[in-house]
Amino acid sequence: MAAPFLYGPYYSISSTGLLPGAEETWMFGPWRWVAKVIAITAHPFPSGIDETLQVTSVSTRVDRYTDGYLYCTVRSVGDAPANYGLWIGGVES
Repeated sequence: MAAPFLYGPYYSISSTGLLPGAEETWMFGPWRWVAKVIAITAHPFPSGIDETLQVTSVSTRVDRYTDGYLYCTVRSVGDAPANYGLWIGGVES
């Protein structure tokens, strides 16, 4: 039976935040599960200014030992830097 899962938040916090146009790449693993659906969201922390983030790529990999890995890239697409939290959710098979 399929089971939903949620991991996070994972935090990206610095004195400058993720600057406009900058990217951060995240890697998670190894995991021993196979997911049918994976969603990744990045949410800026409220700071009184407009901050906009975009998850620009998501990829998965399985090595020869059947360990799974998840990669994602977060980009600041707004006019202001952003500190943020990242969540991974999905349905495990």
